[in-house]
Amino acid sequence: MMTLVADANAALGTVLPGHDERVAEAFLHHIGNGDVVYVPPLWLLETLNVLLVRERRKKLDPSERDQAITCIHGYPVRMNEESTAHIVEIQRLATKHSLSSYDAAYLELTLRLQCSLLSSDSALCAAARAEGVTLL
Repeated sequence: MMTLVADANAALGTVLPGHDERVAEAFLHHIGNGDVVYVPPLWLLETLNVLLVRERRKKLDPSERDQAITCIHGYPVRMNEESTAHIVEIQRLATKHSLSSYDAAYLELTLRLQCSLLSSDSALCAAARAEGVTLL
């Protein structure tokens, strides 16, 4: 069994056609294999926000949004509530790698758990590589 951190795009690709399909397939593969997938608390809000923006832009109707939310939030991911206690490290990583605080939270969690990262975000992946993280 493998332990990994997955960003919001990994799950969003499972419900939004054309959205990070390679990473979405890897996400489903790891979930299906029983691997332990961790996410920071912001993951729920980040996935919801993407879906709400798509709805506002008329790319999803309310029922599609609700189905996507139910699907994503039903995935067996483990919320790492400790992430908020590591705000100083998140800020350090964000500054060092010019990341958003959200991306730095994924990187901090990956480093703290000493595991691999599943993401298609180019800035986050570059920072992870620079920190010696294995990308999936």
